[in-house]
Amino acid sequence: MHQKWMFILAGSIIAIGMIGWTRTAYHLITHPPQTVAQEAGSSMDKTGADQAATSAGGAAAPSQERVLEQAREDLAGRLSVEKGGIELLEMRRVTWPDGSRGCPKPGMAYTQVLEDGWLIRLKVGDRIYEYHSGSDSSPFLCDPPAGKK
Repeated sequence: MHQKWMFILAGSIIAIGMIGWTRTAYHLITHPPQTVAQEAGSSMDKTGADQAATSAGGAAAPSQERVLEQAREDLAGRLSVEKGGIELLEMRRVTWPDGSRGCPKPGMAYTQVLEDGWLIRLKVGDRIYEYHSGSDSSPFLCDPPAGKK
């Protein structure tokens, strides 16, 4: 009798997990990320940036220009370079599958909630730096795990 309940409990947990995964996968398929700027070194005009930020999320999100500026300032400070020497490769709205915002750290647990935000790829010299942010958070450098650089 005890084993029967253990199997029912295990099956329920698996079913709930599959429902959550399926919803996340469905959302990512039906709401693909929108690329805002992809050309290397492209500059964005204020009108286009505001329209992209509004149309991607429906509501006014943190200013695209402000998020990009924060990422550039952070990278310039880390590398001791001028902001003008930092090239924008890509900046797009994304929906992160959980609270790690696409940059999970080993041993950490994250909320299992979809979160809108930004993916920013910057280049200095030959190296590419990836910044992630949530809809209400400053961008942060997402260092790739060892062996993925």
